[in-house]
Amino acid sequence: MDAPGPPPWPGAVGILGAGIDVRLLLENASDVIAVADGKAVVRYISPAVERTTGFTPAEVVGRSAFILIHPGDLAAARGAFLVAVRAERPATRLRR
Repeated sequence: MDAPGPPPWPGAVGILGAGIDVRLLLENASDVIAVADGKAVVRYISPAVERTTGFTPAEVVGRSAFILIHPGDLAAARGAFLVAVRAERPATRLRR
């Protein structure tokens, strides 16, 4: 088994605590967990994305997070994203 790599975003260990294998938590979560930059480009997405959308993580990373949003929900999702970026909130939860 490969040694775990670094957490997918800076500060992950600080948020969850030292000694917790953050990657193990992320890779086995049933919810989709994504990290996007300020331009909504996905930098990390958990494997659960494939079960819920049919996209593999490799197909999503490096692309706009908005490819995962239903066209009818796109305006609201973009608005929520802009509010989060402007407020410099590190996390936003979007639910379908």
